[in-house]
Amino acid sequence: MIKKYLLIAFLFISSSTFCQTEIKTMFYNLLNFPTATPQNRNVILKNILNDYEPDIFMVCELENSTSADEILSFSLSDIPKNYNKATFTPNQSSSGTGSNLQQLVYYNSAYFILDNQEEILTNIRDINHYTFIIKTTDYLTNPIFLEVYVAHLKASQGIANENLRLSMATNFTNHLASLNSNSFVLFAGDFNFYTSAESGYQQILNTSNSIIIKDPLNLNNNLQNWHNNFSWRNIHTQSTRISSSEFNGYGAGGGLDDRFDFILLSENFISNSEINYINNSYKSYGNNGNCFNNRIDNSDCNGTFSQTLRDNLYNMSNTNSTSKYAINYLSFPVLLHLKFKS
Repeated sequence: MIKKYLLIAFLFISSSTFCQTEIKTMFYNLLNFPTATPQNRNVILKNILNDYEPDIFMVCELENSTSADEILSFSLSDIPKNYNKATFTPNQSSSGTGSNLQQLVYYNSAYFILDNQEEILTNIRDINHYTFIIKTTDYLTNPIFLEVYVAHLKASQGIANENLRLSMATNFTNHLASLNSNSFVLFAGDFNFYTSAESGYQQILNTSNSIIIKDPLNLNNNLQNWHNNFSWRNIHTQSTRISSSEFNGYGAGGGLDDRFDFILLSENFISNSEINYINNSYKSYGNNGNCFNNRIDNSDCNGTFSQTLRDNLYNMSNTNSTSKYAINYLSFPVLLHLKFKS
Protein backbone atom coordinates (compact mmCIF):
# COMPACT_ATOMS: atom_id res chain seq x y z
CA MET A 1 0.00 0.00 0.00
CA ILE A 2 1.16 3.44 -0.25
CA LYS A 3 0.48 6.39 1.78
CA LYS A 4 -0.45 9.63 0.36
CA TYR A 5 -2.80 12.26 0.37
CA LEU A 6 -4.13 14.53 -2.04
CA LEU A 7 -5.86 17.83 -1.83
CA ILE A 8 -8.26 19.34 -4.29
CA ALA A 9 -9.69 22.77 -3.94
CA PHE A 10 -12.82 23.78 -5.75
CA LEU A 11 -13.13 27.46 -6.48
CA PHE A 12 -16.69 28.40 -7.22
CA ILE A 13 -16.50 31.73 -9.01
CA SER A 14 -19.37 33.84 -10.14
CA SER A 15 -20.20 36.01 -13.04
CA SER A 16 -21.69 39.39 -12.20
CA THR A 17 -24.94 37.76 -11.11
CA PHE A 18 -23.41 34.95 -9.09
CA CYS A 19 -21.72 34.90 -5.71
CA GLN A 20 -18.25 33.48 -5.27
CA THR A 21 -17.64 30.39 -3.21
CA GLU A 22 -14.38 28.55 -2.62
CA ILE A 23 -14.43 24.80 -2.07
CA LYS A 24 -11.29 22.88 -1.15
CA THR A 25 -10.84 19.13 -1.25
CA MET A 26 -8.08 16.87 0.03
CA PHE A 27 -7.05 13.25 -0.28
CA TYR A 28 -4.92 11.67 2.46
CA ASN A 29 -3.79 8.11 3.16
CA LEU A 30 -3.98 8.02 6.96
CA LEU A 31 -1.77 4.95 7.53
CA ASN A 32 -3.61 2.35 9.56
CA PHE A 33 -5.56 4.99 11.43
CA PRO A 34 -5.52 5.02 14.38
CA THR A 35 -3.25 2.03 15.17
CA ALA A 36 0.04 3.24 13.68
CA THR A 37 2.42 5.20 15.88
CA PRO A 38 2.68 7.79 17.29
CA GLN A 39 -0.44 7.43 19.42
CA ASN A 40 -1.55 11.08 19.21
CA ARG A 41 -2.13 11.13 15.47
CA ASN A 42 -5.70 12.38 15.91
CA VAL A 43 -4.09 15.59 17.22
CA ILE A 44 -1.48 15.67 14.45
CA LEU A 45 -4.22 15.22 11.85
CA LYS A 46 -6.21 18.03 13.45
CA ASN A 47 -3.23 20.36 13.04
CA ILE A 48 -2.84 19.42 9.38
CA LEU A 49 -6.55 19.92 8.68
CA ASN A 50 -6.62 23.23 10.55
CA ASP A 51 -3.87 24.44 8.23
CA TYR A 52 -5.86 23.75 5.05
CA GLU A 53 -9.53 23.43 6.06
CA PRO A 54 -10.80 21.20 3.22
CA ASP A 55 -14.44 21.09 2.20
CA ILE A 56 -14.16 17.56 0.83
CA PHE A 57 -11.72 15.35 2.73
CA MET A 58 -11.08 11.94 1.13
CA VAL A 59 -9.11 9.33 3.05
CA CYS A 60 -7.66 5.82 2.88
CA GLU A 61 -6.66 3.31 5.55
CA LEU A 62 -9.35 3.89 8.13
CA GLU A 63 -9.56 0.80 10.33
CA ASN A 64 -13.12 1.00 11.64
CA SER A 65 -16.20 3.14 12.22
CA THR A 66 -14.91 4.30 15.61
CA SER A 67 -11.84 5.87 14.02
CA ALA A 68 -14.05 7.37 11.31
CA ASP A 69 -16.20 9.02 13.97
CA GLU A 70 -13.11 10.26 15.82
CA ILE A 71 -11.94 12.24 12.80
CA LEU A 72 -15.34 13.92 12.50
CA SER A 73 -15.80 14.66 16.21
CA PHE A 74 -12.20 15.62 17.03
CA SER A 75 -9.78 16.12 14.13
CA LEU A 76 -12.22 18.30 12.17
CA SER A 77 -13.76 19.97 15.22
CA ASP A 78 -11.74 23.21 15.23
CA ILE A 79 -12.69 24.18 11.68
CA PRO A 80 -15.74 26.47 11.47
CA LYS A 81 -17.49 24.39 8.81
CA ASN A 82 -20.51 22.11 8.95
CA TYR A 83 -18.81 18.77 8.44
CA ASN A 84 -20.58 15.51 7.90
CA LYS A 85 -19.35 12.15 6.69
CA ALA A 86 -20.47 9.28 4.54
CA THR A 87 -21.34 6.00 6.20
CA PHE A 88 -18.34 3.85 7.04
CA THR A 89 -18.72 0.40 5.49
CA PRO A 90 -16.06 -2.25 6.19
CA ASN A 91 -14.08 -3.42 3.18
CA GLN A 92 -15.97 -6.15 1.30
CA SER A 93 -13.46 -6.99 -1.42
CA SER A 94 -10.99 -9.22 0.40
CA SER A 95 -10.30 -11.10 3.61
CA GLY A 96 -6.53 -10.99 3.19
CA THR A 97 -3.74 -8.74 4.44
CA GLY A 98 -4.88 -5.20 5.17
CA SER A 99 -8.52 -6.06 4.45
CA ASN A 100 -9.68 -4.09 7.50
CA LEU A 101 -8.67 -0.82 5.83
CA GLN A 102 -11.26 1.33 4.06
CA GLN A 103 -11.82 4.65 2.28
CA LEU A 104 -14.23 7.40 3.35
CA VAL A 105 -15.26 10.98 2.54
CA TYR A 106 -15.96 13.88 4.88
CA TYR A 107 -17.66 16.97 3.47
CA ASN A 108 -18.88 20.47 4.27
CA SER A 109 -22.65 20.12 4.30
CA ALA A 110 -23.05 23.85 3.64
CA TYR A 111 -21.84 23.18 0.09
CA PHE A 112 -22.68 19.53 -0.59
CA ILE A 113 -25.49 17.04 -0.14
CA LEU A 114 -24.51 13.37 -0.14
CA ASP A 115 -27.07 11.83 -2.49
CA ASN A 116 -25.80 8.26 -2.67
CA GLN A 117 -22.85 6.00 -1.86
CA GLU A 118 -21.78 2.53 -2.92
CA GLU A 119 -18.78 0.20 -2.89
CA ILE A 120 -17.28 -1.20 -6.08
CA LEU A 121 -15.75 -4.60 -5.35
CA THR A 122 -12.28 -5.52 -6.63
CA ASN A 123 -9.80 -8.32 -5.99
CA ILE A 124 -7.97 -6.25 -3.33
CA ARG A 125 -9.94 -3.36 -1.78
CA ASP A 126 -13.22 -1.60 -2.38
CA ILE A 127 -13.39 1.48 -4.56
CA ASN A 128 -15.80 3.85 -2.84
CA HIS A 129 -18.20 5.92 -4.94
CA TYR A 130 -20.02 8.96 -3.57
CA THR A 131 -22.56 11.09 -5.45
CA PHE A 132 -22.89 14.67 -4.21
CA ILE A 133 -25.29 17.43 -5.16
CA ILE A 134 -23.59 20.82 -5.20
CA LYS A 135 -25.62 23.45 -3.35
CA THR A 136 -25.91 26.02 -6.09
CA THR A 137 -28.65 28.65 -5.81
CA ASP A 138 -30.96 26.55 -8.01
CA TYR A 139 -29.90 23.04 -6.96
CA LEU A 140 -33.49 22.03 -6.16
CA THR A 141 -34.62 22.57 -9.74
CA ASN A 142 -31.34 22.23 -11.66
CA PRO A 143 -28.99 20.01 -9.62
CA ILE A 144 -25.33 19.58 -10.53
CA PHE A 145 -23.95 16.21 -9.43
CA LEU A 146 -20.36 15.54 -8.46
CA GLU A 147 -19.26 11.88 -8.67
CA VAL A 148 -16.36 11.21 -6.27
CA TYR A 149 -14.43 7.94 -6.33
CA VAL A 150 -11.78 7.10 -3.72
CA ALA A 151 -9.43 4.14 -4.10
CA HIS A 152 -6.30 2.54 -2.70
CA LEU A 153 -4.72 0.50 -5.49
CA LYS A 154 -2.32 -2.40 -4.95
CA ALA A 155 1.14 -1.39 -3.73
CA SER A 156 4.71 -2.33 -4.68
CA GLN A 157 6.68 -2.92 -7.85
CA GLY A 158 6.64 -5.99 -10.09
CA ILE A 159 4.44 -7.16 -12.94
CA ALA A 160 2.08 -9.09 -10.64
CA ASN A 161 1.31 -5.97 -8.61
CA GLU A 162 1.00 -3.87 -11.75
CA ASN A 163 -1.57 -6.33 -13.07
CA LEU A 164 -3.53 -6.09 -9.82
CA ARG A 165 -3.54 -2.29 -10.12
CA LEU A 166 -4.75 -2.67 -13.71
CA SER A 167 -7.57 -4.95 -12.59
CA MET A 168 -8.73 -2.41 -9.99
CA ALA A 169 -8.44 0.46 -12.48
CA THR A 170 -10.55 -1.53 -14.96
CA ASN A 171 -13.27 -1.99 -12.33
CA PHE A 172 -13.34 1.81 -11.99
CA THR A 173 -13.49 2.53 -15.72
CA ASN A 174 -16.17 -0.14 -16.23
CA HIS A 175 -18.28 1.57 -13.56
CA LEU A 176 -18.08 4.89 -15.44
CA ALA A 177 -20.44 3.38 -18.01
CA SER A 178 -23.22 3.46 -15.40
CA LEU A 179 -23.04 7.27 -15.21
CA ASN A 180 -24.43 9.93 -17.49
CA SER A 181 -21.72 10.61 -20.08
CA ASN A 182 -21.66 14.30 -19.06
CA SER A 183 -21.03 13.55 -15.37
CA PHE A 184 -18.41 15.47 -13.41
CA VAL A 185 -16.04 12.87 -11.96
CA LEU A 186 -13.17 13.06 -9.47
CA PHE A 187 -11.02 9.98 -8.96
CA ALA A 188 -8.67 10.31 -5.99
CA GLY A 189 -6.49 7.94 -4.06
CA ASP A 190 -3.24 6.26 -3.31
CA PHE A 191 -2.64 4.70 -6.72
CA ASN A 192 0.97 3.47 -6.31
CA PHE A 193 1.88 4.16 -9.94
CA TYR A 194 5.63 4.39 -10.52
CA THR A 195 5.38 5.74 -14.08
CA SER A 196 2.65 6.84 -16.45
CA ALA A 197 3.55 3.88 -18.69
CA GLU A 198 1.87 1.53 -16.19
CA SER A 199 -1.09 -0.30 -17.67
CA GLY A 200 -3.40 0.75 -14.81
CA TYR A 201 -2.66 4.44 -15.35
CA GLN A 202 -3.17 4.05 -19.10
CA GLN A 203 -6.45 2.23 -18.48
CA ILE A 204 -7.80 5.12 -16.40
CA LEU A 205 -6.86 7.70 -19.04
CA ASN A 206 -7.90 5.62 -22.06
CA THR A 207 -9.88 7.90 -24.37
CA SER A 208 -12.21 5.04 -25.31
CA ASN A 209 -13.68 4.99 -21.78
CA SER A 210 -17.30 6.12 -21.51
CA ILE A 211 -16.11 9.19 -19.57
CA ILE A 212 -12.65 10.54 -20.41
CA ILE A 213 -10.45 11.06 -17.32
CA LYS A 214 -7.51 13.46 -17.28
CA ASP A 215 -4.45 13.92 -15.09
CA PRO A 216 -4.05 17.66 -14.33
CA LEU A 217 -0.26 17.22 -14.37
CA ASN A 218 -0.22 15.27 -17.62
CA LEU A 219 -3.11 16.55 -19.70
CA ASN A 220 -1.58 15.31 -22.94
CA ASN A 221 -1.01 11.81 -21.50
CA ASN A 222 2.68 11.86 -22.42
CA LEU A 223 4.72 9.02 -20.90
CA GLN A 224 6.49 10.17 -17.75
CA ASN A 225 8.74 8.41 -15.25
CA TRP A 226 8.09 9.87 -11.80
CA HIS A 227 10.03 7.25 -9.82
CA ASN A 228 13.25 8.61 -8.30
CA ASN A 229 13.27 11.34 -10.97
CA PHE A 230 14.71 14.70 -9.92
CA SER A 231 12.80 16.44 -12.71
CA TRP A 232 9.50 15.59 -10.96
CA ARG A 233 10.67 16.62 -7.47
CA ASN A 234 7.96 19.31 -7.19
CA ILE A 235 5.10 16.80 -7.33
CA HIS A 236 6.46 13.80 -5.42
CA THR A 237 4.25 12.75 -2.51
CA GLN A 238 6.30 9.99 -0.85
CA SER A 239 8.19 9.09 1.23
CA THR A 240 8.08 11.70 3.97
CA ARG A 241 10.65 9.67 5.96
CA ILE A 242 14.09 8.23 5.33
CA SER A 243 13.63 5.56 8.01
CA SER A 244 10.69 4.15 9.96
CA SER A 245 12.83 2.96 12.86
CA GLU A 246 11.57 5.63 15.27
CA PHE A 247 7.94 4.71 14.47
CA ASN A 248 7.99 1.05 15.46
CA GLY A 249 8.33 0.02 11.82
CA TYR A 250 5.35 2.04 10.59
CA GLY A 251 6.09 4.07 7.49
CA ALA A 252 8.34 3.22 4.58
CA GLY A 253 11.57 5.17 4.27
CA GLY A 254 13.76 6.26 1.40
CA GLY A 255 12.92 9.94 1.27
CA LEU A 256 10.79 11.94 -1.14
CA ASP A 257 11.10 10.40 -4.61
CA ASP A 258 7.74 9.02 -5.85
CA ARG A 259 4.36 10.23 -7.00
CA PHE A 260 1.81 7.81 -5.56
CA ASP A 261 -1.10 10.13 -4.72
CA PHE A 262 -3.45 11.40 -7.37
CA ILE A 263 -6.56 13.44 -7.96
CA LEU A 264 -7.78 12.87 -11.50
CA LEU A 265 -10.80 14.50 -13.09
CA SER A 266 -13.19 14.09 -15.99
CA GLU A 267 -12.34 15.97 -19.17
CA ASN A 268 -15.40 18.23 -18.89
CA PHE A 269 -13.80 20.03 -15.94
CA ILE A 270 -11.34 21.51 -18.43
CA SER A 271 -13.89 22.93 -20.87
CA ASN A 272 -17.26 23.22 -19.12
CA SER A 273 -18.65 26.67 -18.33
CA GLU A 274 -20.26 25.63 -15.02
CA ILE A 275 -17.37 23.84 -13.32
CA ASN A 276 -13.73 24.28 -14.34
CA TYR A 277 -10.28 23.15 -13.34
CA ILE A 278 -8.04 26.15 -12.62
CA ASN A 279 -4.82 25.77 -14.59
CA ASN A 280 -1.62 25.11 -12.64
CA SER A 281 -3.47 24.76 -9.32
CA TYR A 282 -2.47 21.13 -8.71
CA LYS A 283 0.22 20.96 -6.01
CA SER A 284 1.70 18.45 -3.58
CA TYR A 285 0.77 19.81 -0.17
CA GLY A 286 3.91 20.24 1.92
CA ASN A 287 6.41 19.74 -0.92
CA ASN A 288 8.53 22.86 -1.40
CA GLY A 289 10.32 21.29 -4.37
CA ASN A 290 13.70 21.07 -2.65
CA CYS A 291 13.46 17.83 -0.67
CA PHE A 292 14.37 15.16 -3.23
CA ASN A 293 15.31 11.89 -1.48
CA ASN A 294 15.15 13.69 1.86
CA ARG A 295 12.78 13.62 4.84
CA ILE A 296 10.04 16.22 4.56
CA ASP A 297 10.79 17.85 7.93
CA ASN A 298 14.44 18.59 7.08
CA SER A 299 15.21 22.25 7.72
CA ASP A 300 16.84 22.48 4.27
CA CYS A 301 13.43 21.81 2.68
CA ASN A 302 12.06 25.23 3.66
CA GLY A 303 9.79 27.37 1.52
CA THR A 304 6.10 28.18 1.15
CA PHE A 305 5.02 25.21 3.26
CA SER A 306 6.01 25.86 6.86
CA GLN A 307 8.28 23.85 9.12
CA THR A 308 5.32 23.22 11.46
CA LEU A 309 3.23 21.72 8.66
CA ARG A 310 6.11 19.57 7.44
CA ASP A 311 6.78 18.34 10.99
CA ASN A 312 3.14 17.25 11.22
CA LEU A 313 3.27 15.52 7.83
CA TYR A 314 6.42 13.66 8.86
CA ASN A 315 4.76 12.33 12.01
CA MET A 316 1.37 11.60 10.44
CA SER A 317 2.25 10.01 7.12
CA ASN A 318 1.45 6.48 6.04
CA THR A 319 3.59 3.41 5.69
CA ASN A 320 4.56 0.41 7.58
CA SER A 321 7.13 -2.27 7.02
CA THR A 322 6.12 -4.71 9.76
CA SER A 323 5.12 -8.27 8.98
CA LYS A 324 1.48 -7.58 9.87
CA TYR A 325 0.70 -5.53 6.79
CA ALA A 326 1.75 -5.01 3.23
CA ILE A 327 4.29 -2.24 2.76
CA ASN A 328 2.79 1.23 2.92
CA TYR A 329 4.49 4.40 1.81
CA LEU A 330 4.42 7.78 3.53
CA SER A 331 2.98 10.67 1.62
CA PHE A 332 1.22 13.99 1.87
CA PRO A 333 -1.63 15.90 0.14
CA VAL A 334 -2.03 17.24 -3.36
CA LEU A 335 -3.92 20.43 -4.17
CA LEU A 336 -6.16 21.07 -7.15
CA HIS A 337 -8.57 23.95 -7.72
CA LEU A 338 -11.82 24.01 -9.63
CA LYS A 339 -14.31 26.80 -10.16
CA PHE A 340 -18.04 26.73 -10.71
CA LYS A 341 -20.90 29.20 -10.85
CA SER A 342 -22.90 28.98 -7.65
